[in-house]
Amino acid sequence: MKPLSCILFVVLSCFSASAQTPLPGKWEGAIYIGGINLDIIVTFHDSSGTLSGTIDIPQQGARGLALRNVVSAGSVVHFELPAGLTTAIFNGTINADSLTGLFVQGQAQGTFALLPSAIAGSRRTAEPPPPYPQREVTFENDTVTLAGTLTLPPTPGKHPALVLLTGSGAQDRDENVYGFKIFKQIADTLTRRGFAVLRFDDRGVGGSTGSQANCTTDDYAGDALAAVKFLKSQAGIDASRIDLLGHSEGAIAASIAASRDPGDVAGIVLMAGPGLRGDSLVISQIGLMAKQAGASAADIQEALSLQNAIYDAMRSNGDMSDIRKRIALVAARQYAELTDEQRKSYPDSVAFVDTSAERSLSQTRSLWFRRFIDIDPVSYVRELRCPVLALFGELDQQVILELNRPVIQKALSQNKNASIVVVPNANHLFQKAQSGSLAEYGSLQKQFTPKFLDALLAWLERIASR
Repeated sequence: MKPLSCILFVVLSCFSASAQTPLPGKWEGAIYIGGINLDIIVTFHDSSGTLSGTIDIPQQGARGLALRNVVSAGSVVHFELPAGLTTAIFNGTINADSLTGLFVQGQAQGTFALLPSAIAGSRRTAEPPPPYPQREVTFENDTVTLAGTLTLPPTPGKHPALVLLTGSGAQDRDENVYGFKIFKQIADTLTRRGFAVLRFDDRGVGGSTGSQANCTTDDYAGDALAAVKFLKSQAGIDASRIDLLGHSEGAIAASIAASRDPGDVAGIVLMAGPGLRGDSLVISQIGLMAKQAGASAADIQEALSLQNAIYDAMRSNGDMSDIRKRIALVAARQYAELTDEQRKSYPDSVAFVDTSAERSLSQTRSLWFRRFIDIDPVSYVRELRCPVLALFGELDQQVILELNRPVIQKALSQNKNASIVVVPNANHLFQKAQSGSLAEYGSLQKQFTPKFLDALLAWLERIASR
């Protein structure tokens, strides 16, 4: 899943003296934006202390495009690519052997992840064809066509099935986060163990029509029920044994779907499913990331107070101009505190302040976010009477364990078929992690901790055998 956005707090990268990979040399990776992965190769040069670089974008036939404003200070890296009337800006951090960060071009925002070519090459392996059938399929929800992949066990008969629901943001059917194809790995593992699995592109992504612009979590719940209806019509599927697995926001969509039509959903897996209401969830993320960025208690309190003011203005459809001024004051103060080295990455103070304010307020205009902050996941979880498995990562910093598990546990207390499992040392993506921070995502192995898959399989096989 892509990380939920923190609307207000501008986290400035901290400088580190720890050992890290030198910047000069060739790096390989991708830009992740709007559910699309764009492969890139970046080569950095150091000539007598002056950095420069070029970028290749093979999918666009672009080779050796010159970068400008290449800056490296401590672990922080900044570089820009002039592109027509706009400039693509990369702000990243080197963490061990990876370079990951944010990508911005005009109104488009995404992330990027790079590895030194030698390391990237050693991690590439040929992918043999799977030992089971897989079909490209489409199905309808009202006027939207959703495209996906259905994998089927090779054995004859009718099989239990799962529909996989992605987290927030525009995601493809594999739920590809920093090159970690979360849903593809789940589908492969489960299909080899006798489960049919349907995964599909979000609206407006890949082969699916529609748009994310005017969608909410309720629409994604409708897409989930459309997927269940489609599976019921397919040969080789046990129509009485179709479960939903939702990751992060997808877990909320799964709960909404099952509460709408309980007869169609046999069971639910809440994979890092939030328990907090949307506004509180974002507040918890802002507080944790601000603390980790070294913000003072007073600065954190100011950020949280301002975030709550944004919520109040959104709910009352109030004027955001005063809030914009408050955000600009915070950003201006942060800019004044930058070192000379840091300012090389942000040479224009006015642009820094304006961009910070615009990014902080941009999602307040989003129909999705306006709905999301008022969604109380447990109001739907309480209604579930089907078997439920709630999986939490011990080190998850997006759906924080100690804040979300208790409310989910209470909501499931009347469900005799509910199980809660905490996966040790797992982050939000259920990788084996050191701290669980978002900065680690790009540098970790692109695989699950085995304890996640063990817990998922054990539960699915138990309820499928009933």
